[in-house]
Amino acid sequence: MEYLSIDRRQLFNDVYNNKKEAIRFLDEVINEYFEGICRIYDNTKLQNFCLGGGISEYKDIFTNKLINLFKESSSYNCINVYNAKYCNDTAIIGATLLPDNYKRISII
Repeated sequence: MEYLSIDRRQLFNDVYNNKKEAIRFLDEVINEYFEGICRIYDNTKLQNFCLGGGISEYKDIFTNKLINLFKESSSYNCINVYNAKYCNDTAIIGATLLPDNYKRISII
């Protein structure tokens, strides 16, 4: 199955059903997120990142794998990744810029 052209729900359904192609594709996407966040960190030294949108609905698969990549990294283990409580929370990027404000945003 070509995962670039399907609905995310189908992708995650296939991952839940242990389809190897879907798991491999999702792992590639998670690695791309990891590399992108690392690049942002390298240029800005931001340590708090909040994920929203459709992928945040799948914390158990997506966000937790991403968090584990940061925990396992010796260079980037200072990075914190949070899931937006309501998935599409407004201003989540701006809120993470302010260290004291991250306590005020809705995260789980």
